[in-house]
Formats: sequence, C-alpha cells, structure tokens
Amino acid sequence: MYSDGTKALVFAPEVFIEKLCAVIPPPRQNLVSYFGVFAPNAALRPDVVPPPGGEGKRLGRPRSSRGAAGDQKRRKKYSWAELMKRVFEVDVLVCPFCGGKRKLIAQITRASAIRAFLTSVGLPAERPILKPALWPP
Repeated sequence: MYSDGTKALVFAPEVFIEKLCAVIPPPRQNLVSYFGVFAPNAALRPDVVPPPGGEGKRLGRPRSSRGAAGDQKRRKKYSWAELMKRVFEVDVLVCPFCGGKRKLIAQITRASAIRAFLTSVGLPAERPILKPALWPP
C-alpha cells in the first residue's frame, strides 16, 4: 500500500507477461465488429448508415433497389494480387530483382503436380515437422 492509501498489484514476471499478452490484439484483425443492422452485408444497413463520402442521410430508400443485382453492381472484385497489396502492402507482381512487371501464367493446384515441381527445382516437397512451443525457463 502506498502512502496515499492506494494499493499496488505485484506480479511475477511470467504472470505479468502472460496477462500483457492476453490483451494484445492479433495482427490485421478488426478491433470492433458490428452485427445486426450495422453488419457489413446487412440488408437494412443502407437505411441506417450514411453512404461513404458524407453526402448525408439516405432514408426511405425503396426496397426494390436492394438485392443481389444491386449488391453486385456496388462491389468490386479484387484479384489475389490486389488483395495481397491491400492487406500486406506487398506488390507480388513486381520483380524484386529488376523491378519489372510479373505476369501470372499458371496456377498449380493438384498436390501431385506441386510435389513434382518442388522436387524438380530442388525444394522440399513435404511440410516440415513443427514442434510445440516450449514454456519459458
């Protein structure tokens, strides 16, 4: 207890680090999530949330304009390269050696083809065995 009457918490170092790590949010995750009418894909969201750009309220919009056709017009489909650039701030279509533009020529999805390719270029085809993390000494 301090001289002004307040109390102090004292933790062992391991316990303090454990409690500190518990309140650190995971990387690249939203800290606030909305549900109900405020959810990102809620049908009634346009009636309660102002449109982007600050044009003011948009109340009383007719129901006929909502639906699958209207949603498809508003949404932009991003390619995998655009998503990587937006999320991780890495342009995967720029060559790290010369700075030139890369072009996607194939996507290999069959496991047997992936194994054959990796062994042909001298890379391991099997996943490494991961050991569990050790408790601090």
